[in-house]
Amino acid sequence: MRKKLHHVMNQRGDETAFCEREGYFFVLYSENIKTCIRNHDLEETVFFESVNATLHKKYARLKKCWAAQKTDWGFVTKYAKRNPEGEGLLESGLFAW
Repeated sequence: MRKKLHHVMNQRGDETAFCEREGYFFVLYSENIKTCIRNHDLEETVFFESVNATLHKKYARLKKCWAAQKTDWGFVTKYAKRNPEGEGLLESGLFAW
């Protein structure tokens, strides 16, 4: 992931983090970072967005990933279950890490 991640942006504001898969970067917002620090999940947020920016595009739509997802007992989170194509790999990455 480190080789693929192009850069990280830190903007002012209180928006949630997001990634740009085509550009291999993600954006964090200053006030939301403070919230993440208070909630003890900044590291998790950075990892999640790193996976999103660097691995999602390549792996999330692979037939092997979809087959594995179907044979698993379920999803690691309710969020992943509601958004399997967009969030399944990302949520699983957190647990694997």
